[in-house]
Amino acid sequence: MIYKRLFSACVAGFVFGGLGLSSAIAQIVPPPIPSTIKEWKGPNGGNWATAGSWTGLGPPLGSDNVLFGHEPVGGVVPSPTDDSIRQTVNTGATNIVVRSLWFKAGLWYTLSGTATIELNSGTSDGHVLVVTNDATAPKQSETNIENDIRLSGSFGGPNNRARIENWSEGGLRIGGLFRASDHNVQFGGTGAIHIANRIVNQDGNRSNSNFYIQGSTGTAENVHLILSGNNDQNYGGVINVNARGFLIVKTDQALGEGSNKVVHEGGTLGLRSHRETALDYKQPQQNNFISLYGDGIVRSADTRRIGALYNDGGWNSLDMRIDQTTQETAPTGFGSRGDRAGGLELKNQVKLTTQFIKLGPGLIVLNNTRGSGEANNWANGTVLRAGVLRFSSAAGSPTASNFVFDGGAFGGILELGYGTSTFNYNLGTGGGNIRWADTGDGGFSAFGGARTVNIGGGATLTWGSTTHFVGDGQALLLSSRYANSVITFANAINLNGALREVRVERGEDSAHGVLSGGLSGAGGGLVKTGDGLLQLTGSNPYSGATRIVGGALRGAAANTATNIQLAGGVLGLDANLTLRLGTSGNQIRWLGSGGFAAYGANRNVTFVGNGGSAVSLTWGTTGGFIGSDQELRFGHHTANGTVLWNNALALGSGERTIRIEGGQQISGTVVNFLLAISGTATLNLIGNGRIDLSANNSALSSSINIYGAELRLLGSGKLGAAAAFDIRHGGALVIRNTNAASDTNRIGDTAAITLAAGTVRLEGAATPISERIGELSLESGASTIELIRNTFNPSVELHIEALTRDSDSRATLNVSGDLSNTLLSLKVEQDASGHLVGGIIPWATNGNEWIKVVGNALKALDNSDYHTGGGSTWTNAAYNVKAIGGTALTGNRTINSLIFGNSLNLSGRSLTLNSGGLMNSGLSQILGGLGSTITTSGGTRPLYIHNNGQLSLTGSVALTGGMDVVKTRGGDLIFNNNTSVTHHIGSLYIHQGTVELGGRGTLQVRRITIGDGAGNDRLILPGNRWNPITSSNGLPSITLRGTRYDPRGPEYGGDQAVLQLGGNGPNYGAGTKQHLAELRIEGRGTIDWRGGEVGQANILWIDTLSFSSTSDILFIRNWYEYEDLFLVKRVHNGVQFDDLKLNQIVFEGYQDYFTTLKDYDADYWQITPWGAKPAPEPSTYGAILGAAGLALVTWRRKRRKN
Repeated sequence: MIYKRLFSACVAGFVFGGLGLSSAIAQIVPPPIPSTIKEWKGPNGGNWATAGSWTGLGPPLGSDNVLFGHEPVGGVVPSPTDDSIRQTVNTGATNIVVRSLWFKAGLWYTLSGTATIELNSGTSDGHVLVVTNDATAPKQSETNIENDIRLSGSFGGPNNRARIENWSEGGLRIGGLFRASDHNVQFGGTGAIHIANRIVNQDGNRSNSNFYIQGSTGTAENVHLILSGNNDQNYGGVINVNARGFLIVKTDQALGEGSNKVVHEGGTLGLRSHRETALDYKQPQQNNFISLYGDGIVRSADTRRIGALYNDGGWNSLDMRIDQTTQETAPTGFGSRGDRAGGLELKNQVKLTTQFIKLGPGLIVLNNTRGSGEANNWANGTVLRAGVLRFSSAAGSPTASNFVFDGGAFGGILELGYGTSTFNYNLGTGGGNIRWADTGDGGFSAFGGARTVNIGGGATLTWGSTTHFVGDGQALLLSSRYANSVITFANAINLNGALREVRVERGEDSAHGVLSGGLSGAGGGLVKTGDGLLQLTGSNPYSGATRIVGGALRGAAANTATNIQLAGGVLGLDANLTLRLGTSGNQIRWLGSGGFAAYGANRNVTFVGNGGSAVSLTWGTTGGFIGSDQELRFGHHTANGTVLWNNALALGSGERTIRIEGGQQISGTVVNFLLAISGTATLNLIGNGRIDLSANNSALSSSINIYGAELRLLGSGKLGAAAAFDIRHGGALVIRNTNAASDTNRIGDTAAITLAAGTVRLEGAATPISERIGELSLESGASTIELIRNTFNPSVELHIEALTRDSDSRATLNVSGDLSNTLLSLKVEQDASGHLVGGIIPWATNGNEWIKVVGNALKALDNSDYHTGGGSTWTNAAYNVKAIGGTALTGNRTINSLIFGNSLNLSGRSLTLNSGGLMNSGLSQILGGLGSTITTSGGTRPLYIHNNGQLSLTGSVALTGGMDVVKTRGGDLIFNNNTSVTHHIGSLYIHQGTVELGGRGTLQVRRITIGDGAGNDRLILPGNRWNPITSSNGLPSITLRGTRYDPRGPEYGGDQAVLQLGGNGPNYGAGTKQHLAELRIEGRGTIDWRGGEVGQANILWIDTLSFSSTSDILFIRNWYEYEDLFLVKRVHNGVQFDDLKLNQIVFEGYQDYFTTLKDYDADYWQITPWGAKPAPEPSTYGAILGAAGLALVTWRRKRRKN
């Protein structure tokens, strides 16, 4: 197959860079179909034994080669959305004998029955089971054989091997027993073959069949063989993984026992597990081992080899001995993909005659606990080329090996995870010594406890001069994405007259790097990169610049000789900071975005002039201060104090952005502006932290946008001149009053506030508080107003000029604070009764109650406002019903709204909610037989489902009427029908929480919008289903609307909008197959590919992939090759797919590749991560996920490394 790669030369006539895509398909040369063939022409669901189902006279005989074509005989190739693409064949119970079995890709065949299919002798060249394809216009499909497959007879061709090949992107899966007997079997083709059950002999006992997994002639692709059956004691053959062969193990004992398993040069053995279930591969016998040679396969041309042993996702441990039976000189590669939750733990002895090369951005753990005589042993080098190699036991570290740091942008880190807190090393080429390659980055991290590294007995190391230490242009790496403890580098370092990069990645919790020995050297400087924290604890009298490109740097402020330069990161403060702006030593300046984070306590930041007095700063104008188009940044995920800003700040005009990153617990104030901010520039406050304003900002007359962050007004803090507030993405405006400081006019009386998944909170004081604002507009999403009384119980009132919401808005509002209490008031000056439907506002709640309008106040419904009788009494369409316990309908009912808990049995009846208001609490379900429906008045008013607990729709209950459905609040909404019902709705909005489509129901919907730009919101589609969501007009569409302002990103638990395929675990199986008209990303979206397996994959077919802006990011999680297929139309409505969109798609774990396009068929591209990629700038990967679309100023290294 051809892969398209951005920023590369044209290949095979393709035109790149958004200039158009060729419709050419890479040519393959599959084996020819036998000249004499018996072809299936039966119907879907037909029987093998039916004579009329076959060409010729009757069913196949033992001498026949059998073909299942890519179209019915004389028929037309169906569309992928057509149910006729799936063809099932019932083999019955009588065993079948044929010479060979062929499938032509295009139709999705499933053979099932209790019959064993015996493949006798095969073709003259040994082919017994082949999924073939058109050489110039390939089609793709999955092939599933649920029967036992038995090999018999003698096989011709090279080496007398039975040959099984798959030439389709869809998997070939054998679900029954693979009765290989003692035959030699060779696996090939371009795709994946899955043996999902056990490998046995003809009688179901032990098989000694030898396997050969190797690339085929006629293609440059790798062949994948997946073993997911437990073959303990029933399989003892030799497994040979040859060039372009990829053997993937998914189950303990899948390799069997007995003879050795050998990975030859150019082949790879991989371990793979899914998210909730780790793979713990146990040793069958200590004399069984795996032999590894070479550095593995390449995923596509011009990319790096992945290793002879490879962690292909998830957390996997291997307790088999690794040995080499022949003397080899080529290095042996050990690789791991880079998902943070994954890693490969080697728990047994690794014994090599070659170098050990750590490849890939992920984690490999050496945790050999076998003891004396069986420690890891290789005398040649251990080369850390990428990612992290962790030693978790003394026996895991080969004492005779020389450790070489030869990494680049994706790591090269030795992680210390056992024993003593101090590790002493010497520089050199001998056993047990360490060294940096001339062109290599590298360093250390810590796991399981704080660790210290001491080199050469504490000698001072000179960068670029000390033999075997870090060279010119290379980086010292500290901490890793997998670290959970502090790593300290104890040696003093002479920076030797140049800027030197120290890169610290973000790890778990407060893991970070420390340089304790001190930095020195006239003219030498420090460049801090990476998203993590670097702390300088020694004396650091170097005189060159200190440039902070990413993350945080502590300790540099104590160096009075350096010029501190903010270029993307923040300066960590351990004391108050008073500095002048400028280019000299003991001064600070902005080269890009940047700011400060406080540690240990609150820290003052004061910029002074020549006379030592605080100066006023003007954004974009004051020399050395931040530029017009850059961000002022505060906080770090490791910080625990508040920055106290002591300078008046003039924003000027235009647009200004302050980014606030919360600490580990994302609580507490990150920065407090003690003096006034002024100006007319629009002020953007973004991130996930809190910013306090303690001064009266009377000259700040601009609009203020609060996206994700929390803005708190306290003390003397006021924003009386601010014209408008736009609060989105979980942002909050907090009007804080205390006993010590209160104010009834912190916000201008006419200030307009727009809420789109935002919060306004008014906190009371010891005296009554009454705050007045202008128009409050609910634009979209789930928003909140919080009214909080002081402990002295005075009144708190929020006066709103007008409460507005467009008629087509699907915004919801929850008011926190008991509105039935006379001391809490939410008043609307302009009449709000227009929002009422039958006495309630169906999209507004006060906790677990509806809201009504009483005069100019919004109040919670009283008990007297509800009808509380059982279902038989719901006879008045005006009733707002509150059902205390379980109840059932005795007839069709129309009411205004419903609040219930426990269970509601519709009993085959219809329930119409005039207002569209439905609220549940606790564990609740709505059940009923056929005819049980829920709708709204005329089917046009939206149905608002306020989930205060889990709500399940079971039985045959269906939502009908074509109305929009809005799901809000944090509970789960589960469609769990046990019959094949269809829910007919308009659009579905998942503002908060999870919607799970399980069971057998189908959701007919125009568009599903997942997320409101705040929080974690999720749609789960069921496994083993085709198109569980449909549309009455064409195909349905999905919008992923997540926040781009959470700096944690998806890998570190950041808020996200998630489309989850494959069902809801922990045990996953067959995947979801879904066609969409459009997948649209607004902000940040995630596709979580749970479940799926080769032959039963997750597949998304998308007509159009769109992004609302070039800063949006689509994150791909838990994606596995051939288990998950992400397909997009080559041309839709005359418009070719724009390959520049690939820049906005990030595959978790594959940061060392570039997202690219791969041929699928004439209509679709496949989106994969396998593009060749130059090394990115330091810390770019984390920045993409945590700060997408926002300008980053990075220090560009003089030389890039692949």
